[in-house]
Amino acid sequence: MKFLVVFIATLVVLAPWSLASLVQDVSADDAEVLQSVRLLTSVERRSNGANEFVLVHGASHGAWCWYKVVTMLETKGYKVTAVDLTSLGRSKVSADSVTSMVQYVKPAVDHITNASSKVILVGHSAAGTVLGYIMELMPEKIEKGVFLVANMPAFGILNSTTYASPNMSSVADFTYANGPSAPPTSILFKPDYARQRYYNQSPKRDVTLALSLLSPQPLTPLVGVFNFTPERYGSVRRFYIQTLNDNTSPAAFQEGIVKANPPERHFKIDSDHSAFFSKPSEVTCILEEIYHS
Repeated sequence: MKFLVVFIATLVVLAPWSLASLVQDVSADDAEVLQSVRLLTSVERRSNGANEFVLVHGASHGAWCWYKVVTMLETKGYKVTAVDLTSLGRSKVSADSVTSMVQYVKPAVDHITNASSKVILVGHSAAGTVLGYIMELMPEKIEKGVFLVANMPAFGILNSTTYASPNMSSVADFTYANGPSAPPTSILFKPDYARQRYYNQSPKRDVTLALSLLSPQPLTPLVGVFNFTPERYGSVRRFYIQTLNDNTSPAAFQEGIVKANPPERHFKIDSDHSAFFSKPSEVTCILEEIYHS
């Protein structure tokens, strides 16, 4: 049996939701988040109905992974929504039933469509292809695209394929909903592997939270041919945030992405792959700078 996994187009809803209720007591109970908030500039800048941040998670994660960044941005007065892609986070849809990019990104597209103004779209890791798809689909609704250690597509045709890896079964569980001779329909990395690859600098309690909430990632939506044009995808201002101590995306890989299609700004953070856990204040400060640029 072949073990397959998507890697060329990095992966990464149902209804968008605010995380305010999840972290409503964080200012009282979480000294670390409080300290992170204090590190931000003391000058409050209110959005007053201007561009909303829409945060998109990566593979196997959900809106929950942004809880620190959401808290900090909302504390500063910005409007922010983290979305769950279909089958992930609070979505009740089975990962193995998600068969198209249209289905996969529908919650994000629906939210952006109904937004009162353009949004600043932020994607982590595997959400890079998702951001590119949405920017190509509806550039008139996207003010800026922010790629946090995410695949930032170059212009032209992206043929997202799979490759066989006989050793992947030791680090990931695959589901073959279409039978053992067909490509796998979903993947979930095992806890020890996820801990090492995603969270090598993240606080232990955030790692515990993440490992309890990770869910199978649908593979089928991100296998196929995507076209990213200068006229549509390329018309949106793009920003890239590089993570410097990343066990998933090495520096050379990230710098290659930036070189292939240079963004307006290239930021760097001394963090692991999950900067929203390990360096939330830095992520928030960069997003605030991008907002006002």
